[in-house]
Amino acid sequence: MKLNKLTILLGTLILLLSGIYMRTKVLAASQGLSEEEITKQYGITFPVGELGNCTTIAECGSYCRKDGNLPSCMEFVKKHSIVKEDVLSFSISELGGCQMGTDCRNFCNRPENITPCIDFADKYDLLSTSNIEIARKFTAAVGDGGPGGCRTLEQCERYCDDS
Repeated sequence: MKLNKLTILLGTLILLLSGIYMRTKVLAASQGLSEEEITKQYGITFPVGELGNCTTIAECGSYCRKDGNLPSCMEFVKKHSIVKEDVLSFSISELGGCQMGTDCRNFCNRPENITPCIDFADKYDLLSTSNIEIARKFTAAVGDGGPGGCRTLEQCERYCDDS
């Protein structure tokens, strides 16, 4: 029962991270919208005070790639309901430089990367404190191998489900 809850919890974490990166491709793709199109479609005018007073899409993208600016960029994207097709992806150094939802999901699916993924979720309030605590306890418990040598939720679940 606890393992199933944990499976759902960490699965949710990975989906949240994936979803956030799919939504937070902050301003500017080479095939994306121009400043004028961004203004028309989203009602955003340059300079954008919420993003360090950036005056162009490229500047806004640079601002969002800098350490410490992710929370304000995520909030900005949510507030304006910006879609991924209209904006440039940026890499997340805290998650191995992943750039796309699948890229970040693949990074977080590797057992050796679960701690940075949990830390990231904690830092940006992507999961409740109690869920972060459960995830940390699971990670500590399986460390070098849980029951049957499992190191991932899937492996532990397979092992525990095998009568």
